[in-house]
Amino acid sequence: MTNKPLIQGKGAVTVEFTTAHEETKNYRDFMTEQGLDVIAFFIRKEDLLSAMQLPAELSGNSDITGIRIYMAMRDLEDGKRRNHVYVVATDQKLNDMTKDGENKSMIYDMTWPCPNLCSTPNVLNSNDPALW
Repeated sequence: MTNKPLIQGKGAVTVEFTTAHEETKNYRDFMTEQGLDVIAFFIRKEDLLSAMQLPAELSGNSDITGIRIYMAMRDLEDGKRRNHVYVVATDQKLNDMTKDGENKSMIYDMTWPCPNLCSTPNVLNSNDPALW
């Protein structure tokens, strides 16, 4: 008996610059309309390893210091919008590494949104105080 992965389908895919720009701009514009300004979040690689309960030694000697997760908003065919995120590695100066040496995109779409892929009810996704 073989175990099938819980998540099937596409893995991490790079996103064209124009698409990433348009969808992150959609989100920035939306946030500006709301009087808010958070557009992205930085996570150190050591913190990612910790969250996955992996040893910090795995961080190695790479020039990558972590990831930045950009909020984006995609226009759907039915006229609605869906929030999602783009992920990009950061360098030693904490700048985004958006392209490789051949000017190809290193902006990744590698997430699955909830409600499509959610955890069982818990303190983060439920209003039930019994779960706290």
